[in-house]
Amino acid sequence: MSDVVLQVAPRRTRVDDNLSVRIDGLPPRSRADLVVTTTDGGLQEWSSRSRFRADERGIVDLARDAPLPGSSYAGVDPTGPLWSVTADGTALFRKRRPTPLHYRFAVELAATGEVAVVDRVERHFGREVVEEPVAGPGLVGLVHRPRDERAYPGVLLLGGSDGGSLDHAASLLADEGYVVLALAYFGVEDRPPTLVGIDLDDIDGAVAWLLARPDVSGWEVAVVGISRGAELALQLASDNPRVGAVIAVAPSALRQPGLTANFSDFTQAAWVRGADPLPFNASTLGVRDWIGTAWGMLRRRPMRQVASFREDLRHPDRVRRAGIPVERCTGPILLVSGEADQLWPSAEFADLILARLHEHGRAEIAEDVRYAGVGHFVAFPMGIPGLPPSTGMRPTSFFAIDFGGEPAQHAAAALDAWVRQLDFLDRWRTRFGDPTDPSEHLDPAPAGVSGGAGRRTR
Repeated sequence: MSDVVLQVAPRRTRVDDNLSVRIDGLPPRSRADLVVTTTDGGLQEWSSRSRFRADERGIVDLARDAPLPGSSYAGVDPTGPLWSVTADGTALFRKRRPTPLHYRFAVELAATGEVAVVDRVERHFGREVVEEPVAGPGLVGLVHRPRDERAYPGVLLLGGSDGGSLDHAASLLADEGYVVLALAYFGVEDRPPTLVGIDLDDIDGAVAWLLARPDVSGWEVAVVGISRGAELALQLASDNPRVGAVIAVAPSALRQPGLTANFSDFTQAAWVRGADPLPFNASTLGVRDWIGTAWGMLRRRPMRQVASFREDLRHPDRVRRAGIPVERCTGPILLVSGEADQLWPSAEFADLILARLHEHGRAEIAEDVRYAGVGHFVAFPMGIPGLPPSTGMRPTSFFAIDFGGEPAQHAAAALDAWVRQLDFLDRWRTRFGDPTDPSEHLDPAPAGVSGGAGRRTR
């Protein structure tokens, strides 16, 4: 049908931007499918199919119309066809590099299956961002910064237990006006192979390296981490006065054990200072747990780890020994958690963090955001608006892992949490002046913080 017109705008936009999607020229009150396909970083194809009924003028407008039952998503949401894409197999959307995503939009007539019209859209992670490789003693990663020559606040971005750096997220954040170091602290060449014995002196070195850059303003950095990266961010901020704001997504209140290559040894420390391992929550994982996991696999039930972590919380001495001393953090803390987290009880960990701050008279430094019906990968840097949520994965046909939550709730939470994180960082960055102001000024460092005094900013 040559009379059918599909309008998707803008054609090139950032991954977290909204879309306008409108179909004109359909037969009045007819049904049509909007089919959206894309390919992730692993070259896996993802697609969604949403059926709509045109109005009496033959128009479908996603800003007004909800799809019919049985579609990939429900409710009025112009980005619904994007975040509701699914794939066969692992069901994990793989994306770490900040290369653009390309989407194909096609309108199929429900009556005939005919493809009436096709449009294409590019979604990127920031067009005015430059990336620079980083390599040095104890330092591996990529710096992402705005393309201009101004100085911006520095942010350290930390991934979780899967290792590597989150360059797509770093680029997106840099596009908001930050110099972001996506740090790979294990699992890459020249760094420890597993999350065992990570020397926090090396992470301190990354903070100092970032602050020494001429394009970084201020005397402290913000740290954004998810899961084990959030655990690291809180521990780092409790030790290092040059770490200011902390965003801890799906946080832990405790130092958890290291993770070996085969996940069978939970007796080693994840974090060390020099040669001294930091006390950690010695896992109670035993034969019964492995039998339970094997039995669940036989019954095709997904693995959930949250119960084991909750069991650990019943031992006050263990909690006290492994507790992260968050009361020593010098800057504000934003905690983001999902109440349906099935990997570990991040909302309950957030409660412990808040209680510890309250006990030490520091409750005012923390903001707590949590979402019902949402699991472990609740927010940026893993949950990015417009991208399909990670609620679980199936590595093999007989083994699955449940991260918790429902896709629709995740999509809404990712959008809300992203706005909240940007607002949190905006309030922190005002301490260093407005980098968009062409007038330069000097930022004196607070007493007791060396190396930041007199840093020139714009």
